[in-house]
Formats: sequence, structure tokens, C-alpha cells
Amino acid sequence: MIEVLMVLALMGIIMAMSILMTRTTLNAAKGDGAMQSVMATLRGARERAIADRRNIEIQFPSNNSITIYRREVNGTTETGALTLLDTLVLEQGVRFTAPASTYISQDTPDGFGNGSAVVFATATKYMFTSEGSFVDQSGEPLNGTVFLGRANDPLAARAVTVFGPTALLHGYRWNGAAWQN
Repeated sequence: MIEVLMVLALMGIIMAMSILMTRTTLNAAKGDGAMQSVMATLRGARERAIADRRNIEIQFPSNNSITIYRREVNGTTETGALTLLDTLVLEQGVRFTAPASTYISQDTPDGFGNGSAVVFATATKYMFTSEGSFVDQSGEPLNGTVFLGRANDPLAARAVTVFGPTALLHGYRWNGAAWQN
């Protein structure tokens, strides 16, 4: 009888450990999935800009969505009219969130800033051009970072950086001590 109780106790301990590990892994997977969705949306917008030979504007209308618009052209002049192309809504409780709200004070290795959830210097508009670069409202190359996370879950924190001249994207995970690729 004692042997059976010992085996049951050992099985209970192993199950408890696996449940805790599964929860941590699941939360990390939610952060990874959201980061991959953001990166795919931004890559798709860049590819669309090149294919359509039009500027594609990116907007962050809420703390969990991205909208993609094509800037229309009348003849050879950009009209300012926007056509909605796509919307990404983050799921699983993932939001655009400033690193400080997830207890993270470090910037990513790219060093583009970490003062808010979406950091693109002082730009008011963000666009991919038909040449494949990422620029601000005046056409200047724009570097920046989009931070993602879940409330009270620092290990689900993710960051996506955009290097303006080439629109190269990098994804980073927070490992509890530093950002890593």
C-alpha cells in the first residue's frame, strides 16, 4: 500500500511540473505567434508596395491592431486617398505594449528606442515605398520598433524592428534578462 501511495505521489508531482511547464510554453507560443503575424503583415505590405508601385501606409489604430492602406495616385500625383487593404487583429490577449509596462527597461539590440509600444521617432505616418524602403511622411528612411506583450507575462514580450532604408525586419524575444533573436 505504501508503494502505491509513493507512486501516486510521484505521479502527482510530475503532473504538476508538466502543467506549469506547459503554461509557460503556451504563453511563449502566444507571443511568438503574434510576433510572426506582425512580421508577416509588414512583409506583405512591403511586397505589395513593390508589386503595386504605390506607397503602402501602416497604421496602428488600437493597442491590438494594424491596418494597411494603399495611397492612391491620380496621374502622377499622390492624392492622399487611402484604400484599405488589410487589417491584423492580435489575439490571445497580446497587445502592443511599452516595454516598461512589462518590466523590461532594455531596448532591443537594434537600439531604435523603447519609450512606447510603437516607436518610430517623431513620424506621424509610416509607409513602405515602391522601392522597398520604410519612410516617414516626408519620405525620409524610418527605423523603429513595435513591442508586443501580454499583461503580467514578461516572458511573452516580443519586439519587431524595422530598418528603414531596406525595410529589413528583425524579431526579438525577451528571455527574462535580455532581448534575443
